[in-house]
Amino acid sequence: MSVPELIKTLEMQDEVLGQLGDLLVKQREALKDGRLQVLQDLFKEMQFVSVKAQALETKRSRLSSALAAQMGCEPVLSQLSDVVGGEEGERLRAAGDVVLKRVGFLRSEMRLMELLMDEAKVLNEMLINEWRRMRDPMENAGGFSARI
Repeated sequence: MSVPELIKTLEMQDEVLGQLGDLLVKQREALKDGRLQVLQDLFKEMQFVSVKAQALETKRSRLSSALAAQMGCEPVLSQLSDVVGGEEGERLRAAGDVVLKRVGFLRSEMRLMELLMDEAKVLNEMLINEWRRMRDPMENAGGFSARI
């Protein structure tokens, strides 16, 4: 287990998390525009990229724990970078900071998506209830049926 390997893993994590962020933004836009087929395709792509992100997180966690055990500290980025010190410690800290920033962006995008989905659900329920309300009087009006 080496510091350069952990740095490389953090850089790969940043790249994959960036892909997830791009997909979340595309999903948000598709949801706002009502492009359901695009949204479904993006969900499939999101599943694929999420698996890569999970694999990299597992690798990062394993590397951090092994390095921490070697260096006699906790598997926390700030402690690892302090113990490593020098330019390599700074590179490690910087790579971790970039990943943390990316995770913050993903969390905010996921909150936005959740709000949009909740709003879409409420709107759909309102439409369904309105259609049902309009359908009932028409069904009792004779031979015409407005059933959907």
